[in-house]
Amino acid sequence: MKIKKNGKVVNLTESDLRRIVKKVLSEGKVDYTSCFKNFPSWVSYDSTEIGATAEQLGRDKPTRTSTFGPVRPLGTCEKLQKGELSAGWLSKITDKGKKEESITKTAEWCMRHLNDVIVDLKTGDEKKIMKHINNNYVPENNQTIEEWVKNYDFKKGIDNLSSTIKCIKSTNF
Repeated sequence: MKIKKNGKVVNLTESDLRRIVKKVLSEGKVDYTSCFKNFPSWVSYDSTEIGATAEQLGRDKPTRTSTFGPVRPLGTCEKLQKGELSAGWLSKITDKGKKEESITKTAEWCMRHLNDVIVDLKTGDEKKIMKHINNNYVPENNQTIEEWVKNYDFKKGIDNLSSTIKCIKSTNF
C-alpha cells in the first residue's frame, strides 16, 4: 500500500499495517475506572451468583466471535475498576456491535452484583454481610473480620456502592 507522508510516497507492508492497527486498538480503552474512586476495598467481586458467573466467564479465554456468537460479560467489576477492558482484549470479538454489547453486559452485570451486595448490607445480617467481604481484606486495629463486621457502619459503604452504580450507568461507551 502506498501513502503520502510529509510529501513523500511511502510503501506500507502488511506487517506495517498490522502494527498500526494494533497500536490504535491498544490505545483505545473503555474507561470506567473513575467510577471506582470511592469503591470500598472490602467488597468482593464475586460474592453474588451473578458476580461468580461473571468471574468464571472472565477467566475463559476470549475467542473470535462472529456475528452469530453469544454476547457475554467480559468479567467482574474488577475488570471495570482496573481498566482491563482494553481494545486489544476486545479485538478478539470481531463484530463491532457485539463488542459494545459485551462491554455493556459487563457493566450491567457489575451493577446487578453491586445492587445485590447493597440489598444484603441493608439487612444488617452479619452472615449475609460476611459473604461480601473480600478474602484479602485486612481490617484496621488488628480486628478479626467478624469483629470488624459487627462494629463497622456499612452506611458509607452502601453510599459508595450506590455512587459507583450511578457512575457506571452514566458512563458512555
